[in-house]
Amino acid sequence: MSDTYKVLYQGLLAGAAGLLATVPTAKAWIIKSIDVTNVDSSARTFTLYVGGTGDANVIMNGALAAANAAGASQADGKTRCLEAGKTINGVGSVASKVAVTITGLEIDV
Repeated sequence: MSDTYKVLYQGLLAGAAGLLATVPTAKAWIIKSIDVTNVDSSARTFTLYVGGTGDANVIMNGALAAANAAGASQADGKTRCLEAGKTINGVGSVASKVAVTITGLEIDV
């Protein structure tokens, strides 16, 4: 058995809802932190989902920074458990302007 604390996903959100990461077969994720950062000089919004992109799947929905405040961040300190095959999806108000980093523990099941 190998349990590893690591970055589970890191990247920029697209302008349309899409898949960010899938929990691998025979694994589970315990998400410890989700950090979302505006890398633009204009205000941006974002939505993150687990298990689909419907309203019932939303886990974070927010606005990031006023205009000319690049680097403003929002963090989610909630611990979440996801089983094998579960997906994380996301969308930004503008493509490639909202960065997401998800860290946690990947465990063998």
